[in-house]
Amino acid sequence: MQISFQSIGILISALAVLVGACNQNREIRYSADNRAEATMSPEQSKEDPYLDIRSMALSMPAGQFEIDASSEFEPYGVVLDWNVGKGAATFTAFKSGDASMYASTGGGIIGGVGHDNVKIAAQSLVRRSKIFIKNAKKTDDISVARDGTVKFFFLTTNGRFVSEETLDNLDNGSSPWLELFIEANKLITELRALGELN
Repeated sequence: MQISFQSIGILISALAVLVGACNQNREIRYSADNRAEATMSPEQSKEDPYLDIRSMALSMPAGQFEIDASSEFEPYGVVLDWNVGKGAATFTAFKSGDASMYASTGGGIIGGVGHDNVKIAAQSLVRRSKIFIKNAKKTDDISVARDGTVKFFFLTTNGRFVSEETLDNLDNGSSPWLELFIEANKLITELRALGELN
């Protein structure tokens, strides 16, 4: 399976537009209980909440999800960083179907579990991630992806794992992460559609 450079370019452009739009809006839409939605303006927070919210997602405990107690190694969350140079975007997907997008420039979409298309895409991404974790390494390092790279974090019952890949390798089809990257883009597409509705 191969993604052409043109396809990667379209995805990067779309993501850059999304990051830019969040920078203009400077809003965080969040849903702590997936029922109520609220906004947080820069005036309400002296610092950009991106890193704090991202850190919370990367530290989500397995106990928050219905996981078979006998399972020794089950993924329950995927966190994807994508650095487009002008800023980074972080996408999260959890076993529950909850999914979010945060932009380092400010803003995002949180609590996507209330939308069936997002929920289905998020759950599919988490399920598919299981076969890729063997190529990742266990880590406590949650640094943001470098420019021109995509970083996959896997939250599992056996700890957090990570792998980083260049967009060049994804483009030329040599990446072992290509199939998961394509699956992640299905979720990104659904989250972008939510952003366009608001």
